[in-house]
Parts: sequence; C-alpha cells; structure tokens
Amino acid sequence: MGYLSYNSRLGTYELGGRTLTLSYAALANLDIRRVARPIMQSLAETHNLHIALAVRDKLMMLNVEICEGHGLVGLRLAPGSRVPIAVTAIGKAYLATVSDDERNRILDAIRKQYGDDWPLIKRSIETSILDVEQRGFCVSTGEWRKDINAVGAPIAAPGGGAIYALSFGGPAYLVSQDQLEHEFGPALAAAANTISTSLGSPGI
Repeated sequence: MGYLSYNSRLGTYELGGRTLTLSYAALANLDIRRVARPIMQSLAETHNLHIALAVRDKLMMLNVEICEGHGLVGLRLAPGSRVPIAVTAIGKAYLATVSDDERNRILDAIRKQYGDDWPLIKRSIETSILDVEQRGFCVSTGEWRKDINAVGAPIAAPGGGAIYALSFGGPAYLVSQDQLEHEFGPALAAAANTISTSLGSPGI
C-alpha cells in the first residue's frame, strides 16, 4: 500500500511516501482546529451552548473539537465522539456541501441503513441542502435525540481539501425553533464563513 518501503542496504523497513498523505491530513486537521477553536469558544460562551467541529467518518460525523458554554446542561460530547450523518444538523450541513457524486454515494448507503425511515430522512436532508444554499445553515429539531435542537453550517477547506462542519445547539427546553432560525443559525453561519476565509477558502 506504500506506507512502508524496504531498505535493502540496512535490511529494515522505513516509512514510505504514502505516509505523507496521512501527515498532510493531520496537519490540515491541526490547522483548522487552531483557527476554529477561539471562534467556537467565543460563540459557545456568548450563547452558553455546545458547539462542535466535525469531519465525516463513513456514515458518522467525527467530532475533532468541542467547546461549551459555562452553564450548559443536557449535552456532553467529547472530541473523538461520533454522531450520525443522516439525522444531525452537522451531518446534513456536510451533505449540503459535498459533490453530487459523493453525496449520492452517501445517500445510497443511508437509504440501506435506515430502511422504512428513509423517505422521511431524505426529505429532511433535501430541505437542509436548500437551507444551506440559501442561508448558510440548516436546522435539526429532535431528529437525532428528541431532547436536542441544533443548527449546522459547513466549512470548506482551501484547494478542495476536506470539508468540515460546525453544529451549535443544546437541550430543546433551552433552544427554541425561533432561536435556531433567527439567532443561532445566522451566528453559526457567520462563524463558519470566518473560519473558511481564515483558512484561505472563499467560504460557503
């Protein structure tokens, strides 16, 4: 696979050129976390909510950075935790931004995974794609967990690199639909755009 190469003179194995792809991905991940964290922390403290930065891992979104407000209750996710791509705001924001070919492959896998629930999930994803195109964010109210409401917004890495997404939310009794639509959604979209432009991307 190119991750190791054999050094015949020394009779040992050493790292091959393929490992560079891993190091570049790791460096990109570190860079986006460095840029995103102060913006995320400010947002979390201003609104006292949970905010996550994630990248896709198969049919899940892998959280690579988490920030929380001081008084938050009801939602605790750690870096390294995963949430479903199909029924979360962060996952749907990601789906809204990938290429048509990649999205179709993911949606086909989701269809097989969710069976009879697929038509409802498909409609929600389609609505979220339109929302991201028009407003820069999408909403999820009680889809993943009935007690959690959130908004999601995508982050485009420069040069066609990995696509990340942000989510911003908390317990349903603290986060209303109106707040998601008119306060938290626009704030998250602005934060995602700031992160994108800081990374050298034109933004979403």
